[in-house]
Amino acid sequence: MIKLIGLAIIAFALSTEGQLPSSVLGKWKVGKPYDVGHPIGLDAEKEEMITGLVIKLSQEKVDVCGKEVPIKSIEVEHLTSDEFLAKYNFTPNRIGLKGADILDISLNKFHTTKACGEFVDPGSHLFLSKSHAVVEVGNDYFPLTRWAGGPD
Repeated sequence: MIKLIGLAIIAFALSTEGQLPSSVLGKWKVGKPYDVGHPIGLDAEKEEMITGLVIKLSQEKVDVCGKEVPIKSIEVEHLTSDEFLAKYNFTPNRIGLKGADILDISLNKFHTTKACGEFVDPGSHLFLSKSHAVVEVGNDYFPLTRWAGGPD
């Protein structure tokens, strides 16, 4: 019986691997970048281009800048606040992330299409905490809000 339960747990873990958390699916609007206290990656013109973008995430693709980018890989890492600080050299509360569990989500890590220009596709590196979402583009961090407006 214990072996069957163990096998069921392993099967469930394998079946969810490579899936985006359901809380990240849908349409998001990009806000103005946070000041995290270290040099910014994008210049003001590129930041302005990213601010206001609508990013639509599904299990199969990211829609951004009028292009559909197929998702070829998904990595989801659970971080504590201390692990986030060690990895990114600033505290997660600087970008609105709170709570004991922060999801660090990387899509298409080695398959960027540069859908919006010369930098990595917006929507390919996300952070989620209990009630907040952030997208990282070119070492800048932008808040995400659910977007209900506009055509699908």
